Amino acid sequence: MENLNSVVGRGLRAVRLHRRMTQGEFASKYGYDRAVYSKWEQGVNAPKLEFLYRFEKENGISLVDLVAIGGGDVSVAQMLEMAKVQDFDLVSLIQELVKKIEALETRVAELEAERDKKGRNIFPS
Repeated sequence: MENLNSVVGRGLRAVRLHRRMTQGEFASKYGYDRAVYSKWEQGVNAPKLEFLYRFEKENGISLVDLVAIGGGDVSVAQMLEMAKVQDFDLVSLIQELVKKIEALETRVAELEAERDKKGRNIFPS
């Protein structure tokens, strides 16, 4: 099994190069110094989870996606260990996800009620 930092670093580098950005431009976009970001790409240090969370929100690219892009073979346990080491508040993230799921479930129920009321399928196949 590979080192998670190296795999994520390769994924970040691939995304950055695809966008034709320098390390400085990419780091600055997310409020980090180029030297800090460079160590992430090199696999010397792990990216901050706050960065990964914002990166995913803005780009739709998750940690799992970065691992895939980086061509790595890492386990879920390694990803969870990264969160533990950085003392990241996973509970807050989970609570946020639960709220979003509940909102989606409510919206689906509303749409189904509207469909039943109108007697037609509002979910086209």
